[in-house]
Amino acid sequence: PRPIPYSPVGEAVRELAGWLKTLPGPELDQLLAARPDARPYQDYDISQLARWLAHPTSIGGAVQRLDLFGLQLLEVCHALTERGQLTRTALAAAVGDAATAAQVDSGIAGLQRLALVWPKGNALHLPDLSYVLAPRPLALGAPLRTGLLRVEAADVRAMATRLGLGSAPTKKEATDKLERHLGDPAALRATLAAAPKDARLLLEKVDGGTGLVHNANGVYYGGRRSTRAPEVEWLAQRALLLPADWTTLEVPREVARSLRGGRLVRRLDPERPPVAATTPPPRSQVDQVAAGAATRLVDAAGALTDLIDIAPLARLKDGGVGVRELRRLGAALGYDEAGVTGLLTLLGAAGLLDPGERIELDARYDGWVAAPAAERYSTLVRAWLGLGQPLSVTKPDGKLVPALLAVSLSPPVRLPMLRRSLLTDHDGVAPSVQDLVRRVAWDDPSTLRAAASVVVPEVVAEAERLGLLACGTLSDAGRSLLAGRPVADLGVDRWFPAPVEDLLLQADLTAIVPGPPSSTVRALLDGAADRESQGGGATWRFGPTSVRRALDGGTTAAELLDRLGALTRHGVPQALDYLIRDVERRHGRVRIGAAGCYLRCTDPALAREVLSTRSLRRLELREVAPAVLVAASDPATALIALQAAGYAPVCEDASGQAVLQRIGGQRGTRGADLARRLTLSA
Repeated sequence: PRPIPYSPVGEAVRELAGWLKTLPGPELDQLLAARPDARPYQDYDISQLARWLAHPTSIGGAVQRLDLFGLQLLEVCHALTERGQLTRTALAAAVGDAATAAQVDSGIAGLQRLALVWPKGNALHLPDLSYVLAPRPLALGAPLRTGLLRVEAADVRAMATRLGLGSAPTKKEATDKLERHLGDPAALRATLAAAPKDARLLLEKVDGGTGLVHNANGVYYGGRRSTRAPEVEWLAQRALLLPADWTTLEVPREVARSLRGGRLVRRLDPERPPVAATTPPPRSQVDQVAAGAATRLVDAAGALTDLIDIAPLARLKDGGVGVRELRRLGAALGYDEAGVTGLLTLLGAAGLLDPGERIELDARYDGWVAAPAAERYSTLVRAWLGLGQPLSVTKPDGKLVPALLAVSLSPPVRLPMLRRSLLTDHDGVAPSVQDLVRRVAWDDPSTLRAAASVVVPEVVAEAERLGLLACGTLSDAGRSLLAGRPVADLGVDRWFPAPVEDLLLQADLTAIVPGPPSSTVRALLDGAADRESQGGGATWRFGPTSVRRALDGGTTAAELLDRLGALTRHGVPQALDYLIRDVERRHGRVRIGAAGCYLRCTDPALAREVLSTRSLRRLELREVAPAVLVAASDPATALIALQAAGYAPVCEDASGQAVLQRIGGQRGTRGADLARRLTLSA
């Protein structure tokens, strides 16, 4: 078991241990299932288990599992315990008509199953919650008598006079009168009826919030700092606001209780907020919209990986992908920076990207890109369901967090659980986002009470972008995902057209694929041409640079022409045939080897031409033999410089054989590490 650096002792722990001993075996098992962090202590003695259950770390985990009503009820119990022994009678009086007796009993039973409350006769006992709950449970201030101890006797007597309670010769008598008057809801209502409007509104606002207001007129060693606002002064002169410390005023507990109708709680929410059962659109309409979103996702992810395959991404010092790379990719894909970040996050969570010195494709990418479109889609949406952060995260200053950085959310939202819950809420209905926000805030108040209005719309928008939600309701893909269908099958094959094995080659050196290209067609065209458009009818363009890329990979002109001819019905256009053969004639006429390095040309005239090229002067070339040049730079630098100057060089090994390798095409093996980091908080 984990160590217990903080060791709670005392009556509460002994009471808890005594209650645990009375529990039947099934109920103790149920408790350990509800508090899984305590399982390591189940084989120890009961006192050790009780100590851990009373530990602030364990209590904090249990409190995070409470719904809003459970948390409210626990705060009521905590507030009553601060005043003395907690009994069911006192609890019923504190709750009043804010909840029924059955609802309170059900809530207490839920707290008892978590060992946050345990009974002993008519009394209820709690562990020390001061480390876990807010320091002011239910936003209640100190009792009025306590607050008046901080006020001078003359001022207390003046307060009683202003409220029409008559004169009081002593501070104690004035305090007694104030306590009786302000503790009576009817008397307080009469007092507030005569109050200025601003004072009434301020008191309601303070009591409905933290119960505190800044005290601008604090007394410091006999001197007053500044004048308070008139409404604050009016309330303070009638004991409706009393000093909590040097800098704040608070609503006394008796006043708060009167404002709340004679009970301690302002309101309780015993029932889970309903979601209006609105009728969703026809299934065919939902299917059509979801299919469009899914197709766009798969096409965009494929296009992005094609770009990374050719040119791996530069990384920032902290490991993320910066705005310059995002804008470059966005210009090619037609996406904004947030959209590119979301795609990169999805690919990273699916384990398809390797986070090395540069962001390149992982070895498992080859299996993913060769799979049917429906299977590729399934891999991406399953990665989203387990992702521990949003697809893109915006900083407080409005800037995006660099892509592929693992982000710790504050508050720590359990996004995988929330995504699954929200998808379930859309099954068969089209709920409003406002209803879902209220329900989520009730289900997880410890984390999402304040953040639900931001997180819920964001999750819903992401699910719509992925085709899991469409027209405000759950799609077939979302339903299959929740049902746990096999990884390779979400039952949405009909969403994706069959891959096309044909292509149309045109005289303007373009190739058009009339539909989604198969992996064979995609690999051939990506290796020998540059993609110009995305989507169902993608276009590639051949050029000297792209053809040279294919030849650098070891493909000959004859092989390339044969493969292209096998995929087109009308043969290879003459212009493309000439281009490919012309690039091959010039390919490899200059050879680069290691010296500083050397350049070996096929004829002296070409060597003289290279030697006189102005852009190559930085290589410090010199002729050492007919058609042989040496350079001060290394072979890799010379290769890049000659390619930029319009030549088609190839490297050779020590035996003089050409060393051909495709630019790009790198594969890493650490994609699983990146996926683990992105899903760590799940």
